[in-house]
Amino acid sequence: MTKEEQGIKFVYDPDMTPAERLQAQREQLQNIREQEELKKLLANQSKILQQMSQRHQKQQEKEEKKKTPEEEIEDLRREESDLLEKEYQIDGKIKKITEYYQEAESSAHHIDLILEQLTYQYSPQNGFDSIREDFLRKLHKFRECFEEESQTLKQEKRKASEEQDRVYYERIRIANSIENKRN
Repeated sequence: MTKEEQGIKFVYDPDMTPAERLQAQREQLQNIREQEELKKLLANQSKILQQMSQRHQKQQEKEEKKKTPEEEIEDLRREESDLLEKEYQIDGKIKKITEYYQEAESSAHHIDLILEQLTYQYSPQNGFDSIREDFLRKLHKFRECFEEESQTLKQEKRKASEEQDRVYYERIRIANSIENKRN
């Protein structure tokens, strides 16, 4: 007998035979087990009902927050406009960087010519040769930085353009869906 079964007081009829008492004891134990299972089922049922209630409440909240197709189209138009503005800003940055680079490249070309003439006119002992080499290294590093920054901005522009296209097609899809429902 388990601890649960030991704590149970069995009801006996004094006229019962030992076999009838054993049978009554088994029936009482079976009834107790069934009651415990029923309690567990009821506890689980209340948990399940609570979960279903929570799901239903969340679904209702989602439906309340759900926008009409017209509102979605308006939101998508705003998002598309913002992305277009971002693309224009990136274009402006690329233009400024390119202009700066072209000016710096032109100035660097003039400086290189001057250093080359000085190196040619004066002996290498004056140090113009090493100055020119140092200048050319810095110019090369400048060109690498420009290329890197330019590539980064071009990638940002491409991403903004792709996102704008996605938003545009989503807006068109919703507008077509509304039009189809009206017809």
